[in-house]
Amino acid sequence: MPTDITVGGTTYTLLGTQRGGCAVYKAADRFLRLGPKAAIDRDLATHREMERLHFPVAAILDSGTVGLNSYFVEQSLGTASFRNLFADDLKNMGAIDPVNFRAFLNLTREYLNAQKRETFPLVKENFATGIRLEMLCEELPDHAESIRSAFDTAFSRVSTLPGLLSHGDFNPANMY
Repeated sequence: MPTDITVGGTTYTLLGTQRGGCAVYKAADRFLRLGPKAAIDRDLATHREMERLHFPVAAILDSGTVGLNSYFVEQSLGTASFRNLFADDLKNMGAIDPVNFRAFLNLTREYLNAQKRETFPLVKENFATGIRLEMLCEELPDHAESIRSAFDTAFSRVSTLPGLLSHGDFNPANMY
């Protein structure tokens, strides 16, 4: 992926590439996600579903294709992640500022409330796709059989529980 790319008149700088092959770029007030159509379509569909359920996620500003890749653009939710806020707090005060931690807990509450709005029965094939079982087996081919066996055991234990949509990468470094 190129280091810089211009889409829709905005120039973005590469931040990194995700495991699924999608690149993440940043401009002043937005992020561009660029990659193979199937991966971008999957991520965009998940994002739109999160919007529908009122997760506190960034607004989608644009989507389309650039060359052989698809993309979507999302509004930035801020300039400092909670990870950076917490690190600054630790450096400057020796502890996380209670105001910042309370803000993080409030955002966490919003995510949890959105998650419980709608549940669905777990389907083994969808669950395997969601956790990227085959990708894990491809990365660790010598352990693929034991990975699949562990998955079967784990799925039999959780299959009676309701399924729900979750962020997938909820952590202070990814929250603004």
